[in-house]
Amino acid sequence: MASLYELTGQMEYLKELLEDPEVEEQVVLETMESIEYEIEEKAEGYAKIIRMLSSEVDAIDGEVERLSARKKALTNNVNRLKSSLTESMVLLGKRKFKTPLFSFNIQKNPATADMFRHVRFVVVDTVNNLMVSEEMRRCSEKGYDKWMDLAQSIWNLVELPGKFREDLTVILVFHTQTERTEDGYERIRIKTNGRKTEKNDIDSKFNWLLRSVKQGDKYMFEVTSHNSTSRTPLGAFEEDYIPNDILKVLEVMKEY
Repeated sequence: MASLYELTGQMEYLKELLEDPEVEEQVVLETMESIEYEIEEKAEGYAKIIRMLSSEVDAIDGEVERLSARKKALTNNVNRLKSSLTESMVLLGKRKFKTPLFSFNIQKNPATADMFRHVRFVVVDTVNNLMVSEEMRRCSEKGYDKWMDLAQSIWNLVELPGKFREDLTVILVFHTQTERTEDGYERIRIKTNGRKTEKNDIDSKFNWLLRSVKQGDKYMFEVTSHNSTSRTPLGAFEEDYIPNDILKVLEVMKEY
């Protein structure tokens, strides 16, 4: 580090001692006592050393903060990977297996695949709440990485149901947002957090995407696009709007 001030003689030697953590305190004290300068000269020398050491402390604090933030981010990512892998193993019923490099085993635990065999439906209500929770949990982190992580986690969540048991139905519930262009065109789509998640176009990941609407005093499902990203396979329903009854929708999905 470049010196802020020029030091000579005993002051330079004293600074070197103060910067070395292995130097005993007694040696430092004896060196300070041996400096026989006029009070003005000694004060100026001490002030220079104080300013220079303080500058080093500030630099170290900045590096500690940077490394602490990186450690926290890496730890969170490790825990996120472990949690995601464990959940997938449990839901797929693969609690123990090996790969060419690693062995995987979920320790005895009440949360085993057998205990969840009776579960036929999983409802995530709402995915938006998960996005907000993750965003607030990492609100102190700066930079683009956390938004990439958020986009990746939501993308993984949307893809995960395809890896589960065939008899397990996963329903993801989202809020919606309305986008308006300058010429007045409106488009209703899934509400997302962060530009990267928005650019991923989560809506396109679904073949069955229903929007809940109110018509008069009735609540309905919109099953085809009306200035929205609603969609269902061709021929699944005769009407564009159907009663808001998810069980009947699931029956149609099963027969389709």
